[in-house]
This record gives sequence, C-alpha cells and structure tokens, in this order.
Amino acid sequence: MSTVVTLVNTSPSIALGEKLEELTERLKELLPNLDLAISKLNIIEKRFCKPLLLKNPQELEKYFTSTLPLFMFNLVSAMLPLSNGIFMKVEEEKDTSILVKLRELEKELFKEIKLLLKKAAREKRVSSEPIIMAHAAAIDYDLWLIDMIIELGLQGFVERIIKRASGISDDFVKSLYSLFYVMMSVDVALLSGAPYRKDTLDILVERCSHYAKEVEDYLDTLIFLIPDEEYRAVTEFLKSEAHGQMPDRP
Repeated sequence: MSTVVTLVNTSPSIALGEKLEELTERLKELLPNLDLAISKLNIIEKRFCKPLLLKNPQELEKYFTSTLPLFMFNLVSAMLPLSNGIFMKVEEEKDTSILVKLRELEKELFKEIKLLLKKAAREKRVSSEPIIMAHAAAIDYDLWLIDMIIELGLQGFVERIIKRASGISDDFVKSLYSLFYVMMSVDVALLSGAPYRKDTLDILVERCSHYAKEVEDYLDTLIFLIPDEEYRAVTEFLKSEAHGQMPDRP
C-alpha cells in the first residue's frame, strides 16, 4: 500500500462525532461521505477490534501483528473517500475555508470526547490518561495534515512527503495505524459496550500511550521536514555543521 495514500488520510477520530448530536450535523455539512465512513468503521470494529479485545494476553501480540496490515488496508479504504472528497474539493476550488472549519470542529470534538472517555474509563476501572493521549495524538495528526494542505496544497504536500520524508514515512505509518488500531479497540469497549477481557483491555490501554508518544515524536520531526521555511533552515544548519561553521545570522 502506498505510504502517501496512508498518510493523506484523516484519522478515524472524526467518526466519533456521531456520538455528539450537535457536532454530527455540523460534520455532515462539511463531510457528505461521513455516514458511509462510519458504516465502514463499524465493520472494521466488528472484524478486527472486537476479536482483539477477547484475545488472551499471550496471543495478543501475535494476533495484533498479523492483522495490522489488513486492518490498515480496510481503514484506509474506509476513510479515503471522505478524505479524498474534501481535499480534492479544496484543491479544485482553491478555497481552504472548509479545512479551517474542519480544524475547529476537530478541536471541539476532542474536548467533548475527552469527557465521554473519562466517564467510561472510570466505569470500566481503567486509566483514562493513556486513552486521552491516544485521541490527542490522532487529532494532532489530523490538524497537522490539515495545516499542511492549507499551506502547501494537496499536490505540494504529496510531493514534499515523497522527497523529504521517505526515510521515516514507513515507520511513521506503522506507528500511526498501530495507534488507530488500539485506540479504536479501546473505544469500542468503553463507548460501545463490546465484550472484552479485562487483562487484555489493560494492555491495550497501556499501548495507547506508547503509540501516542511515537506518533507525536514523528509529527515533531515532520514539522521540520515538510514546510519549506523550516526545511531550508534545517538543511542550512546541517550543511554548516558539516563544514564546521555556524550559519549566518539574518
């Protein structure tokens, strides 16, 4: 699967808007394909997330690793029509206002979902902090993606990913979709009442913070690789270091 395709795709977090009536209507105005994406995500939860929650801890790692590639394929297939629809519309109309609105809605979504997750975590007697970290990282990824497309356009963003981030893209994608897998599995246990093993749920909650940290670290790196100004500053610094001198001050 193309690394670019997996990265130019919004996270599944946006579909949680269906649990918040007011936000759902506003999201559907921006994203006409949202209902289709949600129905596909429900199938993914049934096929991948619910079985994961019932694996015993000894089988968990092997099952997770073996199903991750197919989970990625299905998740990309579910979210791509939604992502492609909005990004291509912006590209064709040269109007980024819809992305600005989506950016603000995602921030609101995170605030509201955080309250639901805290309440559900208390009821299930698991720590809410790693789960919230996972959602924060997923939303941060969406905001980064939106910001890059606003700044560079879809074509410009794709070109820079290929030229400047090829060295870390594959590892970033693996961490990102591992985050989505554990996050969706924990969510379906906490928010949708899916059956689970408590010991397995505890492990998945712990992994939420692990993958969230990895994703945030990659985003911190990409911030310096994709935008032109930051990229030039980094390359000039590295060149000056290689020649044993500091770059000229402006």
